[in-house]
Amino acid sequence: MESQYLRDAAGAVYAIIDQELSGNQSIRTFEHGWVGRYYAAGNFTIDLRTGQIVAGCNALTSLVPPPRY
Repeated sequence: MESQYLRDAAGAVYAIIDQELSGNQSIRTFEHGWVGRYYAAGNFTIDLRTGQIVAGCNALTSLVPPPRY
């Protein structure tokens, strides 16, 4: 599993995207834990907080906006 770290303008990590070998991806934050999941086979993103499909593509980064200063 590979991880991609999302950083804000100050360089602090605010979210982590984990990618599986199957192509599925999950996004998590330190405050909220797992926030969303992208399923590569079906090409859709689910918000794990509500259980709803939010996009018919990979939209994980839209679920966790960077913090504002």
